[in-house]
Amino acid sequence: MIPSPIPASPILDAPRAGRHDTLPTRSVIWGPGCRSSLPEELARLGAKRAFLLTTASLTRQGEHVRGLQRILGDRFAGMLDDLPAHVPVSALDAAQLMVAQTGADVLIAFGGGSVIDAAKALAARIAQNSGTAPDIIAMPTTLSGAEFAHVYGVLEQGDRGPYKRAYADPVVTPRLIFLDPELTLSTPDTLWFSSGIKALDHAIEGILLPGDRPITDLVAFEGIARMAAALRSPRPRDIAVRLEAQLAAWMCYFAPATIRVALSHRIGYVLGGSYGIAHSVTSGITLAPVLRAFARTEPAKVARISAVLAPGQDQPEAAAEVVEGLVRNLDLPYRLRDVGIDQALAPGIAALVRHHFPDDCARLDGLGPEFFEELIRSLW
Repeated sequence: MIPSPIPASPILDAPRAGRHDTLPTRSVIWGPGCRSSLPEELARLGAKRAFLLTTASLTRQGEHVRGLQRILGDRFAGMLDDLPAHVPVSALDAAQLMVAQTGADVLIAFGGGSVIDAAKALAARIAQNSGTAPDIIAMPTTLSGAEFAHVYGVLEQGDRGPYKRAYADPVVTPRLIFLDPELTLSTPDTLWFSSGIKALDHAIEGILLPGDRPITDLVAFEGIARMAAALRSPRPRDIAVRLEAQLAAWMCYFAPATIRVALSHRIGYVLGGSYGIAHSVTSGITLAPVLRAFARTEPAKVARISAVLAPGQDQPEAAAEVVEGLVRNLDLPYRLRDVGIDQALAPGIAALVRHHFPDDCARLDGLGPEFFEELIRSLW
């Protein structure tokens, strides 16, 4: 295991009241080759026909998709591999019809966050029609953490154009999660690294929410330390390092029933849903600037984040610099100009984020009436 010295926390000095909510995840199974136990796990769920959701790139790569079909045997009911990013409504319509025709009673999501979100959205639709949502089994190939959560986004047409609407429904939380690092070896390095930054974003946003959480904050700090170490590893394709990153992503998003995403993700929703930027890369653009802002409003928390990201650094201002340096060292986009967004679009982006997520934006209003708009301009 990668060592992760975590600064002493003041949050356990006195007993406090609190609440921790859990989701109906039944099991998280991890280790190289753990996917081989899929038939036994399907039997425990009482599932007879499994529908596989994946991506065209994984189908073209072939090995793992064919392997899953062999493992499923006569339980394999069908497959859909052309789901677009950001889960548009039109794609859900077609997927729902296809699943209904196969009589599948469980969905297997093999891929990144978009595929897993599509499975959740599809299960929610099926539940609206039949009253019962099919179980979901998640086999993630990235570090986005979608498999641990009950939230998902759907690209809809809003009053200001295309909009990625967030939904939350505990019923569609994946019941089983397989963290099999062998399934991630065909994931492009850029996607692997950028989804790791997304995982850091989950943990950091949870810590920055108002209040202290004596259990989940400590798990989040551990996740930050381990994810940062895994992303810095000189052997990113080593199976042990990839499994370490998968487990770190779980720690970073350990309690999504209790901890919600916040401003960095909210800006990302608009950049993805309304401007077509891949969801995996948005945190590389938004996280450091948002951290720079919260270093002014939550200096004690951000100082602890700094110390975990870079032992020996304990200044609030260091956290954003370390995150930006990590993103740049991984050769990921870290500015809007890197993904083709014109500087003139910044006011429109700010207006959309304020329109859809006013409470998250308001957390920075104490820094000045135009501070949020300046933050969005700084992303360019």
